[in-house]
Amino acid sequence: MSFLSVENLHVSYKREDKKRAYAVQGLSIQLDRQETLGIVGETGAGKTTTALAIMGLLPSRGRIDAGSIILDRTELVGLNDASMRSIRGAKMAMIFQNPMSSLNPTMSIEKQIAEGLLLHNFDNWSKRQIYERVDDLLKLVGINPEMKHSYPYEFSGGMRQRVGIAIALACDPELLVADEPTSALDVTIQAQVLALMDSLKRSREMSMLLITHDFGIIARMCDKVAVMYAGKIVECGTWDDMFMTKEHHPYTEGLLGAIPNIKSRERRLKPIPGTVADNTAPYTGCAFADRCSRATELCHTVSPGNFQSGTHIVSCHLFGERV
Repeated sequence: MSFLSVENLHVSYKREDKKRAYAVQGLSIQLDRQETLGIVGETGAGKTTTALAIMGLLPSRGRIDAGSIILDRTELVGLNDASMRSIRGAKMAMIFQNPMSSLNPTMSIEKQIAEGLLLHNFDNWSKRQIYERVDDLLKLVGINPEMKHSYPYEFSGGMRQRVGIAIALACDPELLVADEPTSALDVTIQAQVLALMDSLKRSREMSMLLITHDFGIIARMCDKVAVMYAGKIVECGTWDDMFMTKEHHPYTEGLLGAIPNIKSRERRLKPIPGTVADNTAPYTGCAFADRCSRATELCHTVSPGNFQSGTHIVSCHLFGERV
């Protein structure tokens, strides 16, 4: 059994106009121990909602309508708040997209890292031991412990994200959920933070769920990939399935085509026309059909099934015709 198993997950939000937005529609993913699974897609695809649902951090207007989330044989859907808090931080932890908004501006870095350790009564340590561990965590992520009394506004974006990583690692989680962890950073700092995350993930033998819109990051960091569009997984497979094969879902082809390539003679990137489909009602056909140049009448009227070749799975009528 997979370490993390999400099956047929449906998540919706109540909008201000009282309609519901169906952010995740029937998502299923599997993550084994010490693996990194990347979920990639445009803004609005449902990636962050998936991460928040797994972590039990959906806002009050959001709800899980159906599905199962099993972490190390424990069903998370339906757990009460106390049980979820005992798992969150200790068993799994999250790195957020914007470190400035995820950190408390009124608390020192030291207190914010120690907060999770104190909450979980980490190994029944004394406060002195806990604050010594804070120093060790700061060293681990490349921050001088002498800076522990500083506040978030005194750090650069890259340093704040390192603090976020230290907070996430404080209780030695087995699963690390990283939601666009480098999108707010410049390219140089992005590379440093990604290298740090990959090194820590390997040395601590963690599993990682990496949320991103950047296929370049996926290529660098992930063992397996799930491509998400309009609340659904449209393609998934191993690294080789994504980067060593030529046949993909049309949406995946669009994402791959948008990756800058300095060796290419083509100067312009190829954008995907249109915008992510409206999610105020469940789809009757393929959600990508209106943006797909190869869509047929069947694509607009019938939801495609999953067509599998080895470890490679694609949800597309066109792909089904080729296998």
